Amino acid sequence: MGLHWIGMSKFLHALASVTVYRPSGLLYIVVGRWHVYAWNPVLWLTLPGLAIMILTRKLRPEGLVVATIVAYLVFIGNYGSAMYDWGGRLYLGPRHLIPLLPFLALPLYFGAQKLRPVFYPLAAVSIFYMLIGTAVEPRVAFPFGDIARDFLLPDYLTGHFAQNTSSLFDAAHRNLTEDSTAANLAKVVHIPGRYQLVPIMV
Repeated sequence: MGLHWIGMSKFLHALASVTVYRPSGLLYIVVGRWHVYAWNPVLWLTLPGLAIMILTRKLRPEGLVVATIVAYLVFIGNYGSAMYDWGGRLYLGPRHLIPLLPFLALPLYFGAQKLRPVFYPLAAVSIFYMLIGTAVEPRVAFPFGDIARDFLLPDYLTGHFAQNTSSLFDAAHRNLTEDSTAANLAKVVHIPGRYQLVPIMV
């Protein structure tokens, strides 16, 4: 599972797997006639934002610092040989790309400024899917063709929240509720599933 050059075609496949491909690419978005499935499509705006930074003289130093994330992407793309290696196993989206997110905030700002009409719907979709992933189960396995469509969205709409049955800090894996080691306060006090997020939202 070591770091080694895997060849250009395999590297591009690895890079696409953690960025644009289903089931867990950070930027993936699928738009159909009556549906949108995605993870964080608002981050697409970092690309024009980074271009703006590099082309603007006073922002160029910061833009070049952000551009060094390419080295990190090369590292991740040549680490191991499967999505479990590149993405970081069973998590919502590619866990190994989390360290890049602070570097994407600045170009996202400049991209959103220039493309504000596109920013709002992409931000809404991103927030919605991160909400359902967090509410239902952020540690997701990969048997799903589309995690949002096949697992998270149906469970969110039927109120099946806080599904985690394993524990990081409790060797006995004691449940906090009748069916999981994860919980939200409403689930602990036995509020029915579809109403459990109402206190948090209020």
